[in-house]
Amino acid sequence: MQQKGRRLASAYTHSMQWLRRGLEEANTWSPNTWRLAGRAGSTIELQGCVRGVFHMACRRLDFMDKVPYLLARLHEPGVAARCLAQWGDAPAARHHRVTVAFLDPASRLRSHVDMVQADGSGISAELGLAIAHLCSIPMDDSIAEGPHAAAKRVYDAARASTWPWVASTLRLQQNLSDIRSLLPELAGLTLTELWNGHTAVLQTQESKAYSHIPKKIGRKLFRDYVYSMGFCYLPVEGGAVAGAGGGMPPDDPGDPGEGPSQPGHPCEKTNWPQASTR
Repeated sequence: MQQKGRRLASAYTHSMQWLRRGLEEANTWSPNTWRLAGRAGSTIELQGCVRGVFHMACRRLDFMDKVPYLLARLHEPGVAARCLAQWGDAPAARHHRVTVAFLDPASRLRSHVDMVQADGSGISAELGLAIAHLCSIPMDDSIAEGPHAAAKRVYDAARASTWPWVASTLRLQQNLSDIRSLLPELAGLTLTELWNGHTAVLQTQESKAYSHIPKKIGRKLFRDYVYSMGFCYLPVEGGAVAGAGGGMPPDDPGDPGEGPSQPGHPCEKTNWPQASTR
């Protein structure tokens, strides 16, 4: 898997390793290191600056050595015990929802965390999967900057292009690879049939989707569905998609992230498959 900023499991250890290496080097300095013979005070001042930077950096990075970020390193020796200790030290009202999901005694994962050995072994498959999901979170926006730069190049080369053109151009190589790998499994369908029946990707009935029966839908609405998640923000009247509305309502500030905060939102009325939540 490409890192693309997904370094939660190694960022703290890597950063502290390099900081300690720099501090150890500074501690070996002598007046002759910087040609300051006879000016020992200047060397001490330089070492003091390095030590000050070291302690400031440690304070800035300290958050990564606490839950919920520390949970990404449950495979390291002693980390499980530290996570449980931090859980007990913090007031219940201040626990992050990710910490609660892992360490709350009523959660599914707590029993798995209790089984982790002192050396970091004993991680179950379910706990390992949860840790992998946590480690998949990018720590910066580098995962978005690459596609953004590529999209800008496509847009600059064709100023009249629309978003579907830009999006499909960015995915061209991936789409070609998907076709080459999936075509043998598509019940003998030809590339021409796939091209002419492209609206079949929106079929919600399993039998029609399997048979690749095109969905009767206008070109503009099809583009809204595929490239703009139109099925989420277009209002629904009597089960049929109507014209564009005012957009999806924002999540409530206290919403845990499962979806729109308003009941009866169009997303809840569609027949699209919903991801299971646990």
